[in-house]
Amino acid sequence: MSEELIFITFIKKLIKAYSYIKTKKLLIFGGGLIFAITGATFVYFSSPKYTAKVTFFSDNDKGGKLGGYASIASQFGIDLGMGNEGAFTGDNLIALFKSRVIIEKTLYSKIDSEKNIKFVDQYFINHKIKEIGIRGHKSYDLTNTYFSNVDDQRLKDSLVGIICEQYVKENLSIEKIDRKVDIIYVALTENNDVFAKKFTETMVANVIDYYMNYKTSKSRNNVEILRHQADSVRERLYGGITNIAEMNDLNVNPIKQTPKTGIQKKQTEMQVNAALYTELLKNLEISELTLKKETPLIQIIDRPILPLKNQKMGRAIGAIIGMIIGCILTAIFLGTRYAIKLPKEI
Repeated sequence: MSEELIFITFIKKLIKAYSYIKTKKLLIFGGGLIFAITGATFVYFSSPKYTAKVTFFSDNDKGGKLGGYASIASQFGIDLGMGNEGAFTGDNLIALFKSRVIIEKTLYSKIDSEKNIKFVDQYFINHKIKEIGIRGHKSYDLTNTYFSNVDDQRLKDSLVGIICEQYVKENLSIEKIDRKVDIIYVALTENNDVFAKKFTETMVANVIDYYMNYKTSKSRNNVEILRHQADSVRERLYGGITNIAEMNDLNVNPIKQTPKTGIQKKQTEMQVNAALYTELLKNLEISELTLKKETPLIQIIDRPILPLKNQKMGRAIGAIIGMIIGCILTAIFLGTRYAIKLPKEI
């Protein structure tokens, strides 16, 4: 049989199957009705969906002024840490939100400062998980205890890892609103609106802390070192002033010159310490100014406000979608079964 004849036969079977389907409208409607009831029932028993969204703006001051401060400070041998200014910006900052270290830190944060309950504990309560375990290990009943109190660290790490993967793939949405500016929104979808709101806000706070510490780590270290050195030199300077006063009090005979040599040595040492202390104060002021300039500005624009809107599909919509899918599948099933029964040559 030629390909042209096969195609013509297929078209004829298709036409006959279509004519047959039109005579089975009632049966197709019945199949659609069954799917409509199933769809409405599924929506009714499905969990609610709440999405908490936080929008923030990240501004990194990397202009020429900071470079000027760095060049001034470099004259005194101070490293202001200019090499990390491009880290965790844009797409890298989004990747930081999706990292396990941030999600896990948030899960183990307290959901309520007044209660000793963590987000990971509330997660198992929200999803009605009352028993946990992995193959080959002891199972734990969570009816009378919290997940964070379980003493099997391997089990906890495994389950937290699963939650982190699920959040990244299904629940979390992190995107830049505009590629030209660093305005980023973070959204979490969960079955509890209070949980979704607090988790999103806590996660954003954890990322900001991590980001701030990374961006300013070198500058903060420089400030701490210079402040410690300045305090040490100041103590020696003030101690030298006290020693000179004590030696003057002991030198009761002004004719003798030998005691004056000790006083002159102390005065020379005090002058050196005074000059060193002055330079350290200058360097400290430059480092503190650089730390302020290097600290990025992260401004929260929008926060989730309770009550959050339930985004779960309505039962009517579920029934309509179920009806459409049911009618299509029933029609395809009836048409295919009829076409198979037709003879090969029409």
